[in-house]
Amino acid sequence: MDTEKIRKDFPVAQKYTYLDSACMALKPKQVIEAMNRYYNEFPACGERSSHKLGNKVTEEYEESRKKVAKFIGAKKEEIIFTTTWNY
Repeated sequence: MDTEKIRKDFPVAQKYTYLDSACMALKPKQVIEAMNRYYNEFPACGERSSHKLGNKVTEEYEESRKKVAKFIGAKKEEIIFTTTWNY
């Protein structure tokens, strides 16, 4: 495992050793770029909106479900995305 290559995917890890993952997990730059793409290009609700932006969200969401399934060797139907709420 090339830890230096992995570290380069996490911008904050270039400057700091981050040990507070119980509070906030670091996100790799690829995730940050995908989130920015969502907010900039198709900020809408997926799976329940029938307009162009909503359809794009659903398409991207389902594509990510396929990628995760393939990555961990699961069926697409076995992948469930949830949210984390801070109370």
